[in-house]
This record gives sequence, C-alpha cells and structure tokens, in this order.
Amino acid sequence: MLVKPVMRKRGFTLVELIITVAVIAIVATIAIPNFQSVLNSSKLRGDVNEVLAALNYARAEAIKCRGDVELSISGDPWGLTVTSEDLCTMMRPLDGVGNFGVEGDVEIVFDRLGRAPGCTSGGCAIVIDSRTITVSPSGYIEF
Repeated sequence: MLVKPVMRKRGFTLVELIITVAVIAIVATIAIPNFQSVLNSSKLRGDVNEVLAALNYARAEAIKCRGDVELSISGDPWGLTVTSEDLCTMMRPLDGVGNFGVEGDVEIVFDRLGRAPGCTSGGCAIVIDSRTITVSPSGYIEF
C-alpha cells in the first residue's frame, strides 16, 4: 500500500489575522495622538526659529547698512516683513508665514548700531503660542 505524503497548507488562520489587525488598531490609537503633538511641537519650533532668524537678519542688516531696519510681525497666522528706508544692499525678501498666532502686532526697529531703542526697559516681547522671544533696548535677542 502506497502512503501519500501529508501536504501542509501554508498561510494564516482567520483568528491569527483578526488578532494581528486588533493589535495594529490598538497601537495606532495610542500612537496617532502622540504623533500629532510631535508634529505641532515641530511646527512651533520652526515658527520660533524663523522669527529668531528674521530678528537676527534685521539687526545684522541695520549694522551693515548703518541705517534703520524695521521688522514687522502681524496676523494670525503670522507673517513677517523686513524693510529699510535706506537700502545699502538688496535685502533678501522674507515671506515667512507661521502656523501659530503671534499675540498682537509687533514692530521692532533696529538702528545703525544694532540697538532697538523703541523697546523699553522691559524689552519688546514676541509671544508665539507659549514661547516668548524678547528683544532688549541694546538689541540683544533672548529666547
């Protein structure tokens, strides 16, 4: 008598597939909200860095051109512009637009020495969401 070899079927059972899908669903419901907070934190960090870069750029241009340079931040979502009355060089355009609102409109003028005389003794504060950037009358930018 000839014995047929036993053929094993390869694959997954329905129970194994259901358990795998359930585990993936549980992990996704835990991970997605945390991922959203990471994305928001990253966007906020990007906005703060963009404002810091614009402040440093405006101050450097004021020193380089030996004239007044104004940085204006306004709106929700915010936008910023850097302007100068006496352009010694062509300033690069800044068209930053942020995801988070800036509390109030901010205008900071840097003079030819890099100071911000319009900022009083407490300094000019730029508040983006929960982060605060302060510009002192001497032009020092603190975050």
